[in-house]
Amino acid sequence: MNLESVIAIVALVGVGAAIVTGGWIVQQEEQQRVENAVEHEGTVRNTGVERAERTERRDPDNDGQYERRERVVEFLPTVRYTYTYEGTEYESGSIYPVSRPEFDSRAEAENFTARFPEGERVTVYVNEADPSESFLIEQESGTPLLVVAAVFGGLLWLLAAAVGYRSTRE
Repeated sequence: MNLESVIAIVALVGVGAAIVTGGWIVQQEEQQRVENAVEHEGTVRNTGVERAERTERRDPDNDGQYERRERVVEFLPTVRYTYTYEGTEYESGSIYPVSRPEFDSRAEAENFTARFPEGERVTVYVNEADPSESFLIEQESGTPLLVVAAVFGGLLWLLAAAVGYRSTRE
């Protein structure tokens, strides 16, 4: 096995491990925030929808040449609310414990924010250890981040195994 193959294998295994570890850490953080939150009453101050645009590079034929750029538009609902915890007033815009909801259309995002009319009382989930941290919806994100991270990490590990196998056959 040559040195280039060893370097490639170590790099692929390391990056795969970093991806899986990162997914696990985020999932654990989210789970802890949900478990450690206490309910308090708050008031919605304002809601809105932000438009976010970014450009993604595309490789339609998977040849390593990113020939196309595609503009992606997302709509991010915003909900600002206030709450009082042990005599101190706080303001936040966190909707979920870790992630932020995003939608493909403005109408979907507006339907989401309609659940939080301005001036209405809402249940706020507050972190007792750090009352400045809060969120409105007590559920873990819809995306199974750990599963996605495991799949990508696993693919890199398989690629590392293929490089090792190919290197020993040469």
